[in-house]
Amino acid sequence: MPHKRKFGRRVDGPTGRRRAQRERLNLPVSLFTIDQSRVAVIADISSAGCRLHGFGLPDNGQDVLLNVADVELFGRIVWKGDAERGVKFDQPIGDAELRRLRVTLAKEAGHEEVRSNTIPPEGRRKPR
Repeated sequence: MPHKRKFGRRVDGPTGRRRAQRERLNLPVSLFTIDQSRVAVIADISSAGCRLHGFGLPDNGQDVLLNVADVELFGRIVWKGDAERGVKFDQPIGDAELRRLRVTLAKEAGHEEVRSNTIPPEGRRKPR
């Protein structure tokens, strides 16, 4: 058995949930629901969803529209923390939309170079 060493080991992380590769953004976003609008910050994003920071954010189960950098993202709040919310997108976003968000972030930061800032699997930071 050539793959005997991997037998029985988890490959999906300690939570049992597979995670899409996430990227740190720290980009302001307009957030809309049926009854409110807010400004929040996209802390990180993947093709399937994002993590928001802000105050007075919607509760679990609410549908949201996020508008940033000429990109509209429709989704639903799937988890909440004190000043954080997790959004699952209705449709996965593509590379073109993610690139537009990176370009917007670079311009706001005064950089010409557009860099990806991916988060390691399971959200662990790389040792320094």
